[in-house]
Amino acid sequence: MAEDSDDPTDEALVGYVRGRLPEAEAGHISALAAERPELAARIALAAAIAADVDAEAAGPGPGELGWRRIARALDAEAAPRPARNRLWGFAAAAAAVVLLWQVSALMQGGPEPGYAPVSDQPGDHPGISVAFTPDLTETEMRDLLRSVGAEVVGGPSAVGLWRLGFADAAARDAALARLTRDPRVQSAQAD
Repeated sequence: MAEDSDDPTDEALVGYVRGRLPEAEAGHISALAAERPELAARIALAAAIAADVDAEAAGPGPGELGWRRIARALDAEAAPRPARNRLWGFAAAAAAVVLLWQVSALMQGGPEPGYAPVSDQPGDHPGISVAFTPDLTETEMRDLLRSVGAEVVGGPSAVGLWRLGFADAAARDAALARLTRDPRVQSAQAD
């Protein structure tokens, strides 16, 4: 929409609606509005907006409500707080005693026999790293491992390798020869 160079700006229309323009400029806008209905509609819109702004400004401000809210918040902070339930204090003390007892028990005793990660076990037994075919079932794998006298000591790794342990090097070598010929084994290598 091409704007007429004689078309008043929005600021001029606000000044016109509020009665702040010089008489000559206000008369010029009145004459234009009489000739052009779209300018008269813009003036009506500016007048409606100015009336809404004036109505908002005339209403009660947030000052009184804001001060009341702040005063309530200050009063709430200054009010004495109820005493804490003594039960919580006893519970905290009991928890601290139990924690101290557990820490001292752990520090006095050495490593106890029990479970340990396979990766931390010493490699004192001969072993084989083996990868099975993807279609091998668990039952078939167990039967195969029993037949060669192997024990799973680790795995599967991120790349699918299982670590097998044997009683001695001779048992490992015999199992390695048998596993490399088995079609269910993709690869087998002595550790």
